[in-house]
Amino acid sequence: VVKRGHVACGLGEGYFTRAARTARMLLDAVEEASSTADFGPIAIDTSDASCNRSALTYGRGRPGTAVLERWHIAYDPQTCREGIVPDWVYEDWAEAGIGGFADTVELISKAAQGSAQQIANGSVQCGWAGSVWGHQAQRREFWRLSGGSDPIPDPPASAARGMLTAYLSPHVNLVAGVSSSRLSLAQQVARWSCLVDLEGTGFSARVAYLLHSGRPLLFAKRSVLSWYEASPFPQPFRAWDHFIPIKHDLSDLIKVLQWIQANPTDALEVGRRGQAFARKYLNPTFARRYLLQAVVAAHSRAQGNPVQRAHHTRTRDLSQTCKCNHT
Repeated sequence: VVKRGHVACGLGEGYFTRAARTARMLLDAVEEASSTADFGPIAIDTSDASCNRSALTYGRGRPGTAVLERWHIAYDPQTCREGIVPDWVYEDWAEAGIGGFADTVELISKAAQGSAQQIANGSVQCGWAGSVWGHQAQRREFWRLSGGSDPIPDPPASAARGMLTAYLSPHVNLVAGVSSSRLSLAQQVARWSCLVDLEGTGFSARVAYLLHSGRPLLFAKRSVLSWYEASPFPQPFRAWDHFIPIKHDLSDLIKVLQWIQANPTDALEVGRRGQAFARKYLNPTFARRYLLQAVVAAHSRAQGNPVQRAHHTRTRDLSQTCKCNHT
């Protein structure tokens, strides 16, 4: 991205429409900003996860995680140094059939009305919708626990079948279109009294939407950090405060479901606090401001380090190739 006067340019197509959406967010942030802080060429990795391939990224390896492999490249999360920025969904997520962020959140909020009574009355139905094939074992395990594959041998685990639902979305070429058989986010919220976030190939783009529902969110820390988990952030994203934690291998999922059933008031309070966190921070206005601050900070760091500067601009003179026509 390059700022020229009051113009931010997205260079390169990246994955799907991610680069264009992020450039739009940055352009809006520049127009909204009261300051005139300058920045120059800077690279933002638009893949699901990155490690030192650019100055900024949507998702970075989590420190303390074992060596990871992404796209057949192994790396140690301890060495990852990129800044983490808000992803493109605060514009829209067209590839997943999700429209503008504000409109989608409004639909989710309407769908959530009356949900509190479901848990309060002892009805625990935690759901997740997505694709299993080609993704992390965590998703396949959730599918198994929900009764989607081989029978569960141990009797205690069979209790999960009445409280878990996995809705498998068909494999879709995202460039070509979105399958009509997908469950929309609003439909998921209307159907389930609590929601689950499961790891795919990188950071989670759906957590912001799920938190806005006010539903209790079952969340396992991923091997990849998202922007709201990184430090510094105005308010830590905390377990039992904003989400209900589950282990990455889902080995405690049954106990967590039983806890929700036994403690409906506490579970609902977690959902409300998560919603308050999302309303304050996981919204387009804050995301744009955070993105601009991250870009300015990354540019400032690069100016004092010639090697870093060359790396962060992918060794290209981006200022000479910047052609913007934002309307």
